Amino acid sequence: MKEVAVKDINGNVILYCSIDDNGDLEAAFETYGEKENFDVEIITTVYKSEFSNIKTIYKINLDTEILDAIEKISDEGNGVDFRNKVRDQKWKCETFTWVSDSG
Repeated sequence: MKEVAVKDINGNVILYCSIDDNGDLEAAFETYGEKENFDVEIITTVYKSEFSNIKTIYKINLDTEILDAIEKISDEGNGVDFRNKVRDQKWKCETFTWVSDSG
């Protein structure tokens, strides 16, 4: 399964994107607890019906595969903007948050 790492302008990975079994986009990030002794994983599923809207906002050819489009968004320095739009549920999506004990 292809996975795209979305990066900020400093090259730090801020989100991992892949396609789920339904063909929707999964955008995930996990923080590993050190002092808090728990991990937090946030997965947002953006529905494939929104793919053309994402490409339009970032002026990407609508024929481009969504993961290639996400990679282009990141490469062009728009990774943080994309992550913020995912987090703020700019598009039709669902977000799941898991908290697990790391200790």
